[in-house]
Amino acid sequence: MEHDKIIVDKPKPVLTNTKAIDYNNRISRVKQTVLLLYIELKDAITSKMYLVFILMMLLPMLFTLISFALTQYPEYLNEVNIQNFLNSPFYLLQFSNDGAINTFRALFSSAMGLYTGGGFQNLGFATIFYANVPMFAPVTVLCCGIIAGDREKGTLKIYASKPIYRTQLVLIRFLAFALISLLFTTIVYFCMYFVYAISIFGKMNLIIAGIAETIDMPINLTLLTWLFILATGSITTLLSSLLNRAVFAAIVSLTLLFGLTMLITIMMLFVGALAEPLKYLDLTTVVYSLMNDYILGFVFWDAIFDVIVQYGYTDVFTTVFLGQFVDSTVGMIEFISLVILPLVAACVITEKREIH
Repeated sequence: MEHDKIIVDKPKPVLTNTKAIDYNNRISRVKQTVLLLYIELKDAITSKMYLVFILMMLLPMLFTLISFALTQYPEYLNEVNIQNFLNSPFYLLQFSNDGAINTFRALFSSAMGLYTGGGFQNLGFATIFYANVPMFAPVTVLCCGIIAGDREKGTLKIYASKPIYRTQLVLIRFLAFALISLLFTTIVYFCMYFVYAISIFGKMNLIIAGIAETIDMPINLTLLTWLFILATGSITTLLSSLLNRAVFAAIVSLTLLFGLTMLITIMMLFVGALAEPLKYLDLTTVVYSLMNDYILGFVFWDAIFDVIVQYGYTDVFTTVFLGQFVDSTVGMIEFISLVILPLVAACVITEKREIH
């Protein structure tokens, strides 16, 4: 007698796709990052500190444009017209627009505070404010609480218990600060540039040619000023990771940045060449030198040559003046490093401190 065979299906092993799980985790992490960034940007735009920062970015622009409309416009238009007329005999050689465009470049650079030599006064309000000591205060106030603010309130421990990396939190907050500062730095410089360019080039039907030849100026001004703001914010973020109170981080950061600037300036005035290596520790000196080199190029170095011819290389004024300018490649590498390295250090310190 044959026994009926009972076939029992064996349970199939559950196969886990590691790659699929990792992929889904990455997608979840990206979604979480985007959501947190959106919340951070939304909260930042409505916060009082960011409103003050935005106001302090816009006010110098308004003062500059008012000054241009009331006092500078007739003089600038006349200068550009004269150079356009003087170059008119070279029309057949296609050099007729160079005089007007180069004169506008020098005038706009001078209005922004860069050194162009000659008869133009480099007393512009823009770089004196946006890439100088006055910008230290609002940036340090914005970034001092990125880490220390949560540690002070006790919310950082709550974040540490959630599936949120502390590094992720730090980078998201700094990214929100970076995006907002880039937006308003772009608005500021491009608004000023287009008002100057359209009002002057428009009178001579040179808008297309003029803007095409000089659009690099607001781009470079925006990027270099943004790097200056990011470097200041990154250093403040590092101090915020080391200290437990946001106000202490702001005070220490502001004292460090402002103190170095004042000390190095005084030492260069009284000590001279011996203090020149210290100029790389002053963010304002480095960014001003980079702006002159990257934006003016030959015009700037030609102006430097005129200073040497007029005063002599050994003159005190010439020595101090030349000592304030840094190597553009070294300066750019330094600025990028000052943005990245303090931020990385802040992330590492935050991770280690909260684990312990």
